[in-house]
Amino acid sequence: QLLAECPRLRVLTTSREPLGITGEVLLVVPPLGQPEPSAPPAEALEYPAVRLFADRAAAVVPDFVVDEATIPTVIEIVRRLDGLPLAIELAAARLRGMSLTEVSTRLSDRFRLLTGGSRTAMPRHRTLRAVVEWSWDLLAPAERALVERLAVFPAGATVASATAVCVDADVPADDVADLLASLVDKSLLQPVDGGGRVRMLETIREYGMERLAERSGGPPASEGVAGGGELAELRHKHADHFAAVLREAQPKLISAEQLPWFAMLRAERENILAAIRFRTDSGDADGALEVAVTLAGFAMLLGNHAEVPVLIGDALHAPGHKDQGLYWLGEALYTMNAVMGSVEGGSATTEAAMGRLHDVREHLDVLDVDSHPLVSLLRVAVAFFAGDAERSQRYVAEALESGSDWTAASVLMFRGSMAENSGDLDAMRTDITQALSEFRRIGERWGTASSLRALAQLHTVDGDLDTAEACYLEALDLMSELGSTDDEGFLRVRLADLRIRRGDMDGAREQLRRAREATDKTGSAVESVFTLCMTALVELEAGNREEADRLYAQTQARARTIPAHHPIHGHAMSLIMVMSASFALRSGELADARRWLAEAFPIALATTDMPIVASVGVTAAKVEAVDGDPARAARMLGASAVLRGADDPTSVDIRRLAGELTEVLGADGFSAAYAAGRSLSRDDAIALLDPA
Repeated sequence: QLLAECPRLRVLTTSREPLGITGEVLLVVPPLGQPEPSAPPAEALEYPAVRLFADRAAAVVPDFVVDEATIPTVIEIVRRLDGLPLAIELAAARLRGMSLTEVSTRLSDRFRLLTGGSRTAMPRHRTLRAVVEWSWDLLAPAERALVERLAVFPAGATVASATAVCVDADVPADDVADLLASLVDKSLLQPVDGGGRVRMLETIREYGMERLAERSGGPPASEGVAGGGELAELRHKHADHFAAVLREAQPKLISAEQLPWFAMLRAERENILAAIRFRTDSGDADGALEVAVTLAGFAMLLGNHAEVPVLIGDALHAPGHKDQGLYWLGEALYTMNAVMGSVEGGSATTEAAMGRLHDVREHLDVLDVDSHPLVSLLRVAVAFFAGDAERSQRYVAEALESGSDWTAASVLMFRGSMAENSGDLDAMRTDITQALSEFRRIGERWGTASSLRALAQLHTVDGDLDTAEACYLEALDLMSELGSTDDEGFLRVRLADLRIRRGDMDGAREQLRRAREATDKTGSAVESVFTLCMTALVELEAGNREEADRLYAQTQARARTIPAHHPIHGHAMSLIMVMSASFALRSGELADARRWLAEAFPIALATTDMPIVASVGVTAAKVEAVDGDPARAARMLGASAVLRGADDPTSVDIRRLAGELTEVLGADGFSAAYAAGRSLSRDDAIALLDPA
C-alpha cells in the first residue's frame, strides 16, 4: 500500500524468499566467495569467506594468522561450509577450545559442532541447526518431502531425475517443477547450469539426510551405507535411475550426438558414483559394476587413465560377482588403465599391473563384445600390450566383422598406429585413412581426433608440414569440445616439432610453453619428459647451452620417476640417452656420445618401436660423420629410413647431416651411399646401426 501511494518511496528488505509483490526487484545474496584448494595465503585472503574466518578466528585466538601452515585447513573449512557466513563464524568461534585441525575433522558432524553463537542473536541464529530447522519448519508438506528426498543427490538434480526418484502420493509428478522453483525461491536449492538443474549446499543436504535417516529408523548415513526404510528405497530408485541413464548414454557417447551426453556424465559424476557405492554396499556387485564400467570406459576414452581404477575399484573387488563376462570386462578396464596410469605408483605398482595384465589376457574370450561399445577395442589393446600379437590380430579381425561401424573404425585406427611401430607406413596410411573417413561419417569426435593425430605424423614424415599442422590443430579443437585436455601436452610438442622443422624457434617455444602448462595441470610424468626434452633441444639448437643444460637435468630427473616396467619406460630412456649423446657431440666428447648410443640402442630395440630405433640410428650417423667416416654415416641415414618407413626430409638433424655429407661425398656419392643403406632389409639395417 505504501509503495502504491508513495511513488518516490523505496523499501530495502532482506528475506529468505521473494516477497512476491508488484515492482519487486530481486537481488540474490550468494554464499561468500571461496578460493580453490591450492590457493596460496595472499591469494586466498582476497576471498570473503577466508577473510571472515580469519577475522573471527583472531577475535577468539589473538595470535591466529592465515599463513602457509594454516591456509589449506582454512580453505577446506570454508569450502565445506559452502561459504555460509553464520557457519563460518560458528566454526571460527570453536577455536576457543579446539585446534584448527580438530574443527576441520569434526565438520562431518557440523550440526553438533557449530553451536554457541552470540547470546544477543535471535535463537534461530545461535546454532547452525536452528537456522536450518527454522527454514524447514516454514515449508509446506510437499516442499519438505521433496527437499529431504533430494538429499540423496550429491550432484544435484534435474526435473527429470527428481521426478524419477522422488515422486509418490506426497510429491505428485506434475508438481515437481513448481516445487523445485519454490525451493529455489526459499534459498534451499540453488539453480546451476543455467537453471537446468538444482543443487543443495552441503549443509542443507546433510540436514536432509539426517531427517531421512531418522524416519528410516537409523543414524545419519553417508552415501556408502545402505540404511533401511525410506532412505534405502530412495537410494535404490536413485541408483536404478542413473543405471538407466548410463544404458541410454552408451550408444550416444560414440555418435555425433555425444557432446551433451559427455556434459551429462560430467554433471552427474557424483550421482553416478553414489549409485555405484550404494549398489556395492548393498550387495549388488554386478549392478555396481554395470554402472562403473560405463563411467570408467568413457573416462579411458578421454585419456583419464589414472581415474579409471578409482572409479571401478570398489565395485570390481566387491564379493558376489556372478556375470563372468562383466567381471572380466571390469578387470580388463581396471588393469589396462592401471598400467597406463601407474607412473606415479613406482616400479612395484607397475610390475604388479603388468603381471595382472597377462592374467587378464587369458580371460578376454569370455568378454561379451555386444555388452559395451569399448569391449572390442579393449580386447585388442590388452592383448597387444600383454605381448600377444597373434591374439590381438585375431580380435582385430573379429571386430572388423562385428557389424559396428564405430568398432571397426576404432580397431583400424589402433592397428594403423601399431603399424607405425613396425615402420610399415603404407599399412598405417591405409588403416588410418579408412578409420578417419568412417569416424567423420559417424560424426564421432574422439575417433576423428585420434585418427587425425596419426595422420599428422604421416604428413610430417612426408614433408607436408602445413597439412600436418592442420590435422593437429583440428584434433586439439575436437578434444577440447569433448572436455579432454589429457593429450594436449603431446599435441603441443608435435606442433613445436613442426615449428622447429620450419626454423621458427619462437613459435616452437610458444607451443612448448603451452605444452608445459598442460602437463602441469595433468601432472603426467610421461608428457613432462617429452616436453622438457624437446624444450632442451630447442635451446641447444638456438645456442643457449646454459639453459639447455638446466632443462636437460630436469628431463633426466623426471624420466627417472617412470618405473622400469612401464610400457613407455624404454621410449623415455632411449630419448634421454640420445639427448645425452647429442649434448656430448656438441661438446666434442665423441667417446661419451658413443657410450650413450651403445647404451641406448638395445633399450630402443626392446621397445619394438622402429621409429625410436631410427632416432638412435640418426644420432649414430652423426657420430660417424664427426669421426671421419661419411660414407658409413650416409648408409646409416638410409638404414634409419628403412626402420622409420620414410625418408623424413624435413627433420632438422637429417636435413643438416645430409647436407654436410653431400659436401664431403658429392651429390652422387651421398646418393649412392644413402641408397645402399635404404635398400637393406630390416634386420640388416638394425645390424648396421647397432653400435656394438
